[in-house]
Amino acid sequence: MTAADSKPCVCRSARKPCCDWAGYVCSRRSGPLLADGKRGWCVILDASKGGDWSGSAEDGRWIAVCNAHGTLVQHTSLKGARATMKSGTQNFCDACREGEAHE
Repeated sequence: MTAADSKPCVCRSARKPCCDWAGYVCSRRSGPLLADGKRGWCVILDASKGGDWSGSAEDGRWIAVCNAHGTLVQHTSLKGARATMKSGTQNFCDACREGEAHE
């Protein structure tokens, strides 16, 4: 299951729309502009806290997700996942790299 396959974000917070995802740690705006002129989100999740995220435990506990395209990158440390989040989705998501607008 990827972020794109999960249920739509229905959260109490418009500021952090993915905060209700299983294992949510933090998020940051990233990637190409959406139709509304805002950017999508890069989200860090803790796979040990639940959720049916693809990958194995050996690949790492921490997951950075491009929520628009469902691209996942696993890390063995939270520090590594945060570095990926800060560098932007265009560094791990092919669709963002090619400048595709988020759906």
